[in-house]
Amino acid sequence: MNAVKLIQKENQLELPLFFLDEEPKTAEVIPFEPKPEWTDDEVRQLRDGLLWHSLRVLADGRAGSEIKQETMAWVMSDEVHPFSFVVCCDEAGYDPSGVREGVKSILNRLARVKAGD
Repeated sequence: MNAVKLIQKENQLELPLFFLDEEPKTAEVIPFEPKPEWTDDEVRQLRDGLLWHSLRVLADGRAGSEIKQETMAWVMSDEVHPFSFVVCCDEAGYDPSGVREGVKSILNRLARVKAGD
């Protein structure tokens, strides 16, 4: 039998390992955990939440510039994937270009108000 020997405070411990000629079964090494199943409604709710959270981040004066830049890049992107801005808008029934124009308008107004302070 193979063993790993550790010396700890002058005591010798032996830790037996599985036999090298026997391969462990995958289920013994990595326990099976089923992946959660998402319903279409849950995915819709997640997309809607992502869209509204992103719009709030852009309007929030307390949000940092890095997260605002990242969020604005997401809003301006035309990429299409399950959680892209375009897909989130479409799923919620909004025109992405219309939302973008609204975002730009609101951000310009907020910038003018901030500059006036």
